[in-house]
This record gives sequence, structure tokens and C-alpha cells, in this order.
Amino acid sequence: MRVLPGRVKSDPRSLAAAEWEGDHYIAYVSGKALVISSNTRDLIQTLYHDEHLQVLAFDEGTGKIAVALPSCIHVYSPSTNFSKTAKWESYVRITLENHDGTVHSLSWGANSELLVAAAGLHLWDVRTTDAREIWHKELANPVDLASFSYDATFIASTSTWNRFVKLWRRQAYALGEAEFDFSYLPHPHVVTSLVWKKPFHREIAAENILYTFAADGVFRVWSPLDPHEVYPFQLCTLLDLGGPTFQPTLGQPSQVAHGFELDAVVSLIDTRVFTVATEQAVLHVEQDADSKQQLQNLVDIAKRSSEVLLMFHSSGYLSAWGIENIRSKSKRTVNVFSIVHQVELDWKFATDCGGPRNILTLASRKAATGLELAVQFSNGEIGWFDVSIEDLLDPTSSICQLKDRISWSGHLEPINHLKRTARGNSLLSSSKEWEHVLWRRTLQDDMPYLERQSLINISGEGKVLKTLILPNGWYVVTLHPDSVCLWDCRNASAVELSRCPIEISAQPFSLILLPEYETLETVYHVFVIDKSRHGTVFAVKIPRLRRRSSISSIRSRLEHSYGTITEHSNFNLPANDDIAMLVPVDPVGWNFTVSDNLDSFNRDVAVSITPKGLVQSWTARMNTNSKEVQWLQTSSLETLLTEPSLIGGSSMHKVAVIDSQKTLLTIWDTRNAQLEHKFGFDEGEYVRDLDWTCTPDSQSILAVGFAHKVVLFSQLRYDYLNAGPAWAPFREFNTISVTPHPIGDSIWLSDGALVIGCGNQLFIHPKNIRPEDANDPSVQSLWTPAGHDSRMETIFDLVSRLNGPLPPYHPQFLQQCVLAGKMKLAKQIVVELSYNTKDKDMAQEIESTLGISPEDFHNIDENDLNDDGPRLVNGFSRPDFDQNLCSELVSQLKEVSIPYLSGKEQMSLAGIVESMSEEWLHRQSLDEWGVRYLLFFKHHALQKSNFYARPSGVSFREISWAFQSETQEILVDLVTKTYQNKMQWSQARDAGFFMWLKDPTALKVHLEALARNQYMSKEERNPVDCSLYYLALRKKTVLVGLWRIAHWNKEQGATMKLLSNNFEDPKWKTIAAKNAYALLGKQRFEYAAAFFLLADRPKDAVNVCFTQMNDVQLAIAIARVYDGDEGPVLRELLEEKVLPLAARDGNKWLASWAFWLLDHKDLAVRSLMMPINSLITKTESPGVGQIFLADDPALVILYKLIRDKTLKSLRGAEKIPKGAEFEFVLHCARLYDRMGCDVLALDLVKNWTFLDTSLKTSGLLDLRMALSKRRSSYIVNDMVDDFKIEDHLPNQPEKNNLVKPPAAVFSEPTMDSFSHFDF
Repeated sequence: MRVLPGRVKSDPRSLAAAEWEGDHYIAYVSGKALVISSNTRDLIQTLYHDEHLQVLAFDEGTGKIAVALPSCIHVYSPSTNFSKTAKWESYVRITLENHDGTVHSLSWGANSELLVAAAGLHLWDVRTTDAREIWHKELANPVDLASFSYDATFIASTSTWNRFVKLWRRQAYALGEAEFDFSYLPHPHVVTSLVWKKPFHREIAAENILYTFAADGVFRVWSPLDPHEVYPFQLCTLLDLGGPTFQPTLGQPSQVAHGFELDAVVSLIDTRVFTVATEQAVLHVEQDADSKQQLQNLVDIAKRSSEVLLMFHSSGYLSAWGIENIRSKSKRTVNVFSIVHQVELDWKFATDCGGPRNILTLASRKAATGLELAVQFSNGEIGWFDVSIEDLLDPTSSICQLKDRISWSGHLEPINHLKRTARGNSLLSSSKEWEHVLWRRTLQDDMPYLERQSLINISGEGKVLKTLILPNGWYVVTLHPDSVCLWDCRNASAVELSRCPIEISAQPFSLILLPEYETLETVYHVFVIDKSRHGTVFAVKIPRLRRRSSISSIRSRLEHSYGTITEHSNFNLPANDDIAMLVPVDPVGWNFTVSDNLDSFNRDVAVSITPKGLVQSWTARMNTNSKEVQWLQTSSLETLLTEPSLIGGSSMHKVAVIDSQKTLLTIWDTRNAQLEHKFGFDEGEYVRDLDWTCTPDSQSILAVGFAHKVVLFSQLRYDYLNAGPAWAPFREFNTISVTPHPIGDSIWLSDGALVIGCGNQLFIHPKNIRPEDANDPSVQSLWTPAGHDSRMETIFDLVSRLNGPLPPYHPQFLQQCVLAGKMKLAKQIVVELSYNTKDKDMAQEIESTLGISPEDFHNIDENDLNDDGPRLVNGFSRPDFDQNLCSELVSQLKEVSIPYLSGKEQMSLAGIVESMSEEWLHRQSLDEWGVRYLLFFKHHALQKSNFYARPSGVSFREISWAFQSETQEILVDLVTKTYQNKMQWSQARDAGFFMWLKDPTALKVHLEALARNQYMSKEERNPVDCSLYYLALRKKTVLVGLWRIAHWNKEQGATMKLLSNNFEDPKWKTIAAKNAYALLGKQRFEYAAAFFLLADRPKDAVNVCFTQMNDVQLAIAIARVYDGDEGPVLRELLEEKVLPLAARDGNKWLASWAFWLLDHKDLAVRSLMMPINSLITKTESPGVGQIFLADDPALVILYKLIRDKTLKSLRGAEKIPKGAEFEFVLHCARLYDRMGCDVLALDLVKNWTFLDTSLKTSGLLDLRMALSKRRSSYIVNDMVDDFKIEDHLPNQPEKNNLVKPPAAVFSEPTMDSFSHFDF
């Protein structure tokens, strides 16, 4: 993570550095924030206050930081709390009496004594939290500069525009006491800075050497004399920094006329820093003679405990002097000597920062250079530079190159909004005080970073409502209450180019840019829509930048080229309902086109939502002929979320909507009008922001912002078999550890970098996943399984792992191969996987394709599913697929880790292989329908035994396969044997047994066996457990016999007495019904349904099962057994309950099964492709987008298999609207792609055979005639009763006034007459 921690005040006293506990720390003031960072440029902590901060001071001895506010002074103390990084906590708050609200300076002394310079001098003892003032002195003029000596013996102070330094000498040395007298140190000009010499170690007694610098350009060194003298300090030496010669003198200083520049900055490299930097230079010295000689000179200087004075000229030059023998007790004369003179500094971005104001020199034992410079520039930026002390003080070089490592900048006020260009290369950040900063994305150390490009100061231009960056990143448009402005941001300070008045009658939604063609004269069209759906278009005309123009040449232009913004046209958005929100679509795709035609292929421009939850996507295009904006609604879906609080759309046809409570996230696919994900957050976690991006291969990522964190959601592969989620959170960025300020906004940059605006700071999270991120639980849960060498380096890699193409040995791919009828391909994959996992080394180097060529996925003949002959690969024979191979592979999967598979996925793969082994045993007995059901039923049973399966049992997809099978006798035998011939209702429901079994006699036989198993399942044989089933079979006598032996049951007497009556009598039917209602009141629903059957009211019994027990299968089983498949009870249940349920849930498998059972085979085919609501009457129009699980690519397989199965189903296929089958196949191909089964999607579109709809009527007649002559084994004639030839003949003309045709004359037939026979 990179941080832009905020702009620093231009006052040098707002920046401080200190070494504490062996680590270097930097602290500075930025607006209302105190920013603390480490010497490694990592942000540690940000502390916010209610008022703007003024100055600060950092105590090296205790690590305490004092910061001044207008009303008080806050002192913070470090606390490690057993962690590696220190954190600062509030220690004490100091309030000054008779304070005018301005603190000019803070300084620490020994023993935690804090000097406060305001209108007077205040000395506070802050050793404990009970801080107290121990000395106070009011002065005639407010103190501007004040510095405490390191041993707390002297105070040096001066006021504004004063040439005298007042030196305070301590008289009382007891702890908690202080008395001072003073003397003066006169200067000929105004004193601009003063600093005490820093001791080499804090344990060494301070020598109290004072350095002063005045406006005359003279640097002075003052040393102490006898402390009992009236004037305790003497001038040791002075250095005229502006003179033509650079020799020290004790005479009169040179004047300003010598050419000294008053805006130059002086900095000291103290002895401690100089020694460490020299040591690092020795360690990394080059082996040439010049380097060794230069290094020897530095070592000699360091041995003399010298300090180095640096002067940075505003023109970009550096001069340096050495000062030696600076000791109060030294008898030697202070020696000042020149080291380098006016060496040019090569620091790239410093020329745009307004010149340095303060420079801190820091030693670094970690960096090879050994020396770091923290430069405080006048524009509020802090620049970090690395430089070798050898290069910095090289007198033979004319230029010194400073390696700029990083620059710190940001805002002074909290950021509340972020905008970016479409490509994500430029960013505009806006604060609450209308401070707008334009940033350009750059790279530093191969990591994304933001370089400040321009500052837009709009404080005097009125309130800013909305902002927009033009695509080139050099111009910005701002919307005000009464105007729209165009800004040129090519220089450090933006310039207003043009302003256009505007009248806004309602709240504007956003400034949105229309997609444009590139022209020689660049013209953009920007529009704004208000809440009344009225919009205004503005034409923005700017010069076209040449591609070869460099940034520096553009910025160097003194005059700004023309640029205009004018009102172009007005429009009304063609929406029928009021709009609650309208936001621009995040252009997250790297590639998009602007079409000549306004159609659904154009990129979405905006997405809107109504107060009732209707989401609409819009695209627009500027009509160059009529000069009007043309709008087209590309999609519409109902979310049923009233009063939504937030919406965000992407150009990848994804929309995220937040409910009114701000705690429910819903993600929608606008192209298919489907709900893909619903996620509820904890109470108190309110969603505040939504941002979209995508990977280079168009896989979407959603950033969901909260007050103190941003959670990233990734697309997951569709998992229809396990009903898995389509989205999941995979990474979390938390800001509470570094700043307490809530997040204002977040946005994606290009290449997957996420920028979070928090307070006045910008946090830049790259796409890279660092090694320490592996400890993040959200990342750890999605990490590559243990034992694999392949690791995910970026979030794009991670998302591709979660949503990219699957290897062919993935369990989902194998299952889809089976569903698609590619059993031979699935077996080939299993054989190759078994061969490649014989040992751990081979498993780690396994190819993702298993060496199977792409043609094998599409060209394998699947007509013969039982062809299991040997196969040669690269000249080596592969074993046959059999039960032994499957057992061996299952054992290998339990011991060897397979790449790209998690542990759970490997267990699922082992279950599929076991299921395929079971299928191999019965491959000669089952048809392809039965093979599909058996494999998934066995897999479900294995997963349930390992507690992995869904509690609902097999889905209606598997039920549909078994229902269409012609080998149900074998399936019945296999299912019952799976449960040891003791199948109970819960097991029958898991298998869907009574849904797919078609033989009425078998239904009753197996229900009776089930009733017996239910009765025998417990030690206490309770007839209540089996009453419903025996009464459904109309076997009351058996039930009476069971009650007769249930002596232990307290209900035996009353039940026997009731059952002994004749229930053909209406009286006893009524009594049985009353008992049923009484049992409903006691919530004994199953027993109540049994009494409804006793009362011969099967409809009520079925309703109880369906409604109260929520058991659809039980209701259908009771109806089928009690009344038969042709009875009114089942028909009414299917028509009034099951089909509306299927329509509500979008369950096309259930709908097709129900229509087929009702003998509406034409509707069974149509329901697979058309909306179920259009085929039934008793249903509510849902309107709301359905969950994505309602779609399933296997539907296209079922459609293909039943389309030509009977004449009725063929007739249903012919009634499907033109083009619907084409769209359906493409949709299923997209679903395959979304599941990670790309090769199956390609196979589907490559090998699909469409129904020839050109032979609608004649085709049916031809089939009818063919079936009358020869029994077809492929298409069943099921239209005997309702098929009439005359219904399918074309309309005949009226027989009135018909003319008799002429006599027939024989003519020779042509070859065209035989075209129908395919000769």
C-alpha cells in the first residue's frame, strides 16, 4: 500500500523528525491531522482533531509528540502494546491561560519539559498525565522562534522581525522547578532560524552550541563561556554564505548586496548522521582510485566530529561547508571550510513544487546510500530523496543527482469525492472545502502511485456540485449552481478557460461524458440530468494534443491555448417513472467501441433506478445531423427494493444495488435480468460506496465501501450442481489501523489499483498480493492449496483462479461433460488424470489440459458410450477405463494434491470418479437418461455421507433425467439397494423417487414398502408414522391392524374406536375432517393430512403437504397414488400450485416435468426456452429478475433430447418464436463460459443443429404419414387423439363459382420432382 498522507503546511515548524528506540519517525501537520510515519516512508498513524493544527515538536528521549491547536496543546505518547509498530495515544491536554489562540513554536527539553512559545514563554512539566506549568514569562512581543537546549539549561528565543536572540539561562535545576534570567545575542539583521547542536548520543552531556542564521545571509556559531558571566555565550565564528569568498571571518558580515538569496534554505548534517552516512559509504565503496580518495576525505572529516552545513539555493544549486572543533570545552579554534560550491541538483519533480522550505537530513543503515533527505516544499509536498554522502559532497562533480524515492502530498481538508478518466490514468480528488487536486497515475518502484498534476482552487467561484475529467486528463469540467466551467490543468495551478451559464431547476445527478469519435479538432459532449429527467448537453472544445508532445513541454507554455464550453442542446430522458438515482456507468472495460447505430451493442452510458426499484440501463449517442442526443434503454429489471440507497453500474452489464437500510448488497446481471448475488452485512455496517473494475479478460470485481474498510467481491463460476454463490468477498482493506477518519470515497485506477480517500489522505492499494497478505483471512481462504508451486501474484490472478476457465479434471467440468452426453470424453479425462497422478512429483507438473488436444473436446464420437478400448498417447498405451482404475485414482486423490483444486474440490472429484465407476458396472443396462441420473444420484449419496451434500437432495434436473429414462426398472433397483431396501420418506425425497417413477403399479408397491419401512424405523412401532402412506394406498385395514398391537400408545383406544367406523358414510367423513382440523391446530401436519385422506378429501391432504409441510414431493406422491396420474387432484395440484411455484422461482426443470406429466409435451418443450409466465394463466407476473440458478446450460441438453422425442414435443418446438432457439443456444454458451467450461461452450455452438422451421405444417404431415406406415423408434406418435389433418391444411377457397379444371394431360417429369427424396 502506498499513501499520500496529506499536504503539509509551508511553515517549517510543522515538520519534525526524531529517532526513538532505534527507529526513525517523521511527524507533520496537515490541516486538522497529525501524520506520523516511519523512516521507511510507511504511514503509521493519523490523528484527527476538531481544529486546524499549527506547530509540533517531537521528543527523541520519550517519543512524545506535542501538537498545538488554537485552543489547546495535545501531547501524545507512544505505546507498543506488544506489537512491532508503535502507536501514539493521547497522553495529556494542556490549556494555556490568557491565550490568544496562536502557538508559534514548541520545543522539548530534558525530563519531558515542554516549552511553548505564544504571546509569552510557557514551560510545562509533562512527565505524568498531571501536567503542570512550572514557569511562565509574558513578553512585550509575541515569540516567533523558541528552542530549548537538549539539557534544558538554555532557551533561545526571538520575535518576528527581530535582530536580537534572547538567551534564557536556567537558575533553578530542581525537577518541577524553573527560574531563568536572560541576556541578548545581537545580530545585524533579522534572525530567521536558530537551532541547538545535537549531541552524538543523548547520554552524552550536551555542549549547548547554538547556530543562528539571519537575513544577511550569515551563519553564526555561538558557544558558552563561564556560566557565571553576565554574557554566557560568545560568537565563535561566522560564515558569510552569500559572499564571493567562502572563508570564515570574525569581522563584519557581508551584506545582501553580495547576491545572497533570502529564500535559500540552510540545513545541518549533524555529527551523528554524518558518521552513519560515511560508514555506509565505506561499506559500498567502488574499487576505483577516485572513489577511494574521495571516501578517505570523508572519513577524515568524520573523525574530527565535524558537522556539515548545507545551503540549498532556490535556483537549484547546493553549497556545503564543514564545521569542526565545535566544542564548548575545546581549546582549538572553530574551523569552517568549504566542501562543494554551487553544485547543480538533479531532482526532477522539485522544480514544480515551488522551492524547498525545510530540509531534514536522516541517516539510514538500511539503504545503500546511507543518507536521506526529507524536503518540505512551499506547495505542501514532502519529497523523499536518497543520496550518497560521497556523491553529495564530491567537489569534483558539477551535478549531484538526488534519487527521488517518493513524494507525499494530498489535501488539507477531508476528501469526499473521487473521479477518474475512462482509462483510469488520471484522478480528481475533491475536498469538502472545494479543494480539487488533479493527479496522474505514475509508477514508483514498479508500484502505482499518484503524482500531483494541478491544483484547482475554486474557493472564490462558488459551490461545486459535480466534476468531470475529460479523457486526455488535462482538462476538468465543474458544475456550479449557476454555471459550468472548463479548467486547463496542464500547469501546477489550474486556469479557468471558459464559463457557460446554466439554469438548474432540480437536483442534478451527475456530469456524464458521451462516447465520441476521435477527430482532428477534439470536441466532447458533456450532459447533466436533474431529478426531473431534464438534461442539458454542453459542447466542450479543446485543442488536440500531439502524441509526441511531452508533458514538460506542455507545462512550460506560458500561455494557455483556447478552450470553450457552450450549451449545445436540451433533452428529456425517455423514462416513464420518476428517477431516484442516475449514475454514470463505470467504464471498466479496456476496450469499447462507439457504433454508428444506436443499438444494444453500444456501451452503456448511465444506469438509473426508480424509488420502487426498477433498474434501467441507458446508452446514448450524439446525432451529428440533428445535433440531438439519442437515447436507448438497453435493459430493464425489477429489483423490488423500495427506496434504494445506492446504485453502481459497470460497462460489463453488472449493477449493484443497496437497499434502503444500507446493509443488503444485491448484484444483478442486466443483460439477462438476473439476480446473481445477495449478501447481508452485519448491523451497523452501512454501505457507503460502490466501485466496479474488471480484469483484462473481462471478469468483474466490485469494491464495496464502508466507514472504515473496503471489501472486494469477485465473480465466482456459476455452480448449478451445488447451487453455489456467484460472488464472494476475497479481500478487505481496513483503514482503522492508520486513521480514525471515515472513508470519503474510493475508486479504481487502471491496472487494478484501488485508491481510497480517507480524511485528507489517499491510500493506493496495488493489484499485487504481497507475501504478508497471505495472513489476511480473506485472502488465505482463497489461496492456492498447500503443496503447489504456483502462487497468485495479483488480484487478477486470484479472480482468474476463482472465475477463469476450469481444467478438464475439475469436478464441475467432468459433471458438465456427463450432462452434455460426453461420457467418453469424461472417461478419457479420468484415465489421463490417473496416469499423471501416480506420484507427487508428476502431480505437481501436471498440464492443465492433461495433454488432450482441443479437437478431442469437440470431435470425439459420443454415440457409443460403451467404447472403452485402449488408447495411445505419444506412443504409450493408456489403460482402459474400469473399476480398478477408478479405485486407484480415488486412492491417489486422497494422498496427492492436485494443482488448481482445493481440498473440498478433490473430495468432490473423488466422489465423481466413484460414481463413474458405478456407472461403468451398469453401462449395458441403462440408457443415457439413466446414466445421467445414476451418476449424480451416487455422487449426492457419497457427498451426503461426507456431510458435503445439500440437504434438499437431488435437484429437479436429475429428476428430469430419470423421468425421461426408459430403463427405470434398473434405476429403481439401484436406488433401493443404495438404501439397503429400507428406503424411508426422507431418502425417497432425496432421490426424487416418486417424482420420476412412471409405472402406477410400481408407485403403489414402493409406497407400501416405504410405509412399512417408516413403521419399522423406530423401536417403538408407532402407527402414526405410516398412517399417511397407508391411507394414500386406501389400506385402512392394515393401519387398523397396526393400531391393534400398539398397546403402549395412549391414543390407541380413541383411534381404534374411530377407525372401526364406515368412512363411506358422510357422517364419519365429517368427523374425520374435524379431527384433521384439530390436528392442524396442534401443528401435527402429517397426521392431519392422513385424516383428510380418511375423510376422502385428498385435495385438502395435498394442500397440507404442500403448504404447511412445505414438501412438494410428498404432495405429488400422495396425489399420484391416491387419485392416479389422470385424476383431478394431481392435475389441480400441478396447475394451481406447482407451475406457479416454478414460475415464481424460475425453475424450468420443474415446469417442464409438470407439463410433461400433464401430457402437455409441447408446453414442456417451450417452457425450457420461454418464460414460464407466458405459458400459464394462474400466476403473478414476477417482474423481478430471477436468481441466476434459474438458468442452467443443461437445459439446452434436455431441450435437444425431448424436442424430437414425440410429435407433441416437436409441435411445441415449432411454436417457439423465430430466433428464440438461436438466442437460447447463445445464452447457454455464455453460461458455460461463466462456469469455466469454455470448450463446452464452443462445442455447443459448433455442433448444434437447429430445428428447420420452414416445414411447419408439411413436416408434421410427413411425419404423420411416415409413422402410419412404419413404427419409428425415435419419434413417438402421441397425437392419435387430438391430431386432425384438416387443422394443419392450408385454408381452402370457397366452392361457389368454381371452374372445372381441364382434363389432365400426361407430361414428362423433371429431376426437380425428386428433390424431396434427397437424391
